[in-house]
Amino acid sequence: MELIKKNRNLFNLLIITVIALGLRMFMLGSQSLWTDEGAIYSQTKVGSVFDVYSAVMNQEGHIGPFYHILNYLFCRLFGYAEWALRMPSAIYGTISVILVYKIAELLINRDVALFSSVLLAFSPVHVWYSQEARMYSLWIMLTLLVTFLFIKLLDKGSLWLWTLFTVFASLSLWTFLNSIFLFAAMGLYLVIFIKRYKKELCFYVVCMLVVAASYLPGVITLLAKTSAAGTTEAAGFRTTTVFDIIYAFCVFNVGTTLGPPLDTIRALLKQSGPANTAWNIVSHYGLLMIPSMLVCAGIFLYAAYKAITRRKNAHYIFILVLLFVPLILIYGITFLSSSLRFNVRYILCVLPFYLLLLSIAADGLSTGKRWVLLSCMVFLSACSLFNHYFRAEYAKLDFRSVVKYLNETMKDGDNAIIIHESASRVLEYYDKTATLAQYDISQHNSSESASSIINRSRKIFYVKSIRTYTYNQEDIKRIENVLAEKFHLIHSVNRALNIEIKIYERPDRDI
Repeated sequence: MELIKKNRNLFNLLIITVIALGLRMFMLGSQSLWTDEGAIYSQTKVGSVFDVYSAVMNQEGHIGPFYHILNYLFCRLFGYAEWALRMPSAIYGTISVILVYKIAELLINRDVALFSSVLLAFSPVHVWYSQEARMYSLWIMLTLLVTFLFIKLLDKGSLWLWTLFTVFASLSLWTFLNSIFLFAAMGLYLVIFIKRYKKELCFYVVCMLVVAASYLPGVITLLAKTSAAGTTEAAGFRTTTVFDIIYAFCVFNVGTTLGPPLDTIRALLKQSGPANTAWNIVSHYGLLMIPSMLVCAGIFLYAAYKAITRRKNAHYIFILVLLFVPLILIYGITFLSSSLRFNVRYILCVLPFYLLLLSIAADGLSTGKRWVLLSCMVFLSACSLFNHYFRAEYAKLDFRSVVKYLNETMKDGDNAIIIHESASRVLEYYDKTATLAQYDISQHNSSESASSIINRSRKIFYVKSIRTYTYNQEDIKRIENVLAEKFHLIHSVNRALNIEIKIYERPDRDI
């Protein structure tokens, strides 16, 4: 009977894995690359692995080159189409579903393992980052693999397992520096149960020293960048608010595609502040978001209560520590900082443990109630995923269509002003004429950059995306006022949602 049940669970896991892969492969190349994906292209479209390493170390800070090197090798075989750039992330995301199952099976039981793997397979935010040419999907997979090895080590350690743990912990750090917060959580757990894991704590400290030593080149580069930034940039103001952590849990539940689009939220926060933004979200999107948040919050609090009250069950405490320690540390650092900004993607390593807690709560329900709960959560995820796949307002900004329009419409002597955060990254990928990069207006001294283009132009294509919240808005108004004074608006076109193109021509008398 046990063998039959085990085989049935493996069969169920296989089905879940196939579904997870399908969701992550579906329409993989349909959306335009966004700016960070454009950076991946420019950093991997180079001559050798060493060139990739050098490009990432020179251009990035807390992001390591491991993901970029793997993408470089993959794209050398399959090319640099959008789907090829994103395919590795889809694979890493699918493997993560299997790892969540294995972790939950080790810690709790197979029913919780299946429930949590289903939640991760359908998780809208996990699908989103599994369809993005960025390192977050690989980071989640590696942190889950490190967690799995850590659990095995606590059960029965061996030199071979400790070596594997050290290798993958190092790779995780070389993927994203925020892995240190998960390592801190594991260390805290060993300290909490030091009577039981005294020997393991000693081994763990040695492994962490080796991991830190392996990342020494990254530390040197990061310190050099921090020092250079400190001498050139003035102190800012606190950008992280309580709203950010509330929004993070909302994203964990239903992703970024059941409420307002992320770019809309950022623009609203810039213009209206957290309180008005929250009211705007509730008034426009509350019908699905509020019930889902209340249900998931109730389940989560119930699961946390069970974990805290069952103090003798160290596995429950383990899940709580791995969820809350990285979350509190990352949020706290960004809240206190005047330059670091909080973003949900910086805490994605805790998403599987959040879903695992929800699964633990569901395991305490009757079979019927458990199925009702799972059906409701999958339904909400399906609604969010539908928006992700098919609704343009939730897609990445379609700069591909804009660049195509400019390539086909602009003639010799025409100039452009492009107001879009780090536009040069996507221009390098999509611009077939290789001439548009000169019109990318920097976020610093924007009006000065635009003035040199305005002064020499008879006809200007003014491209402005929703991603202008990183610019000085007074500079943007200054540019638009000059265009209105010195040029005639002859045409306005929207080739993509949230990106406007206005064509200005200087009057003949001013030529």
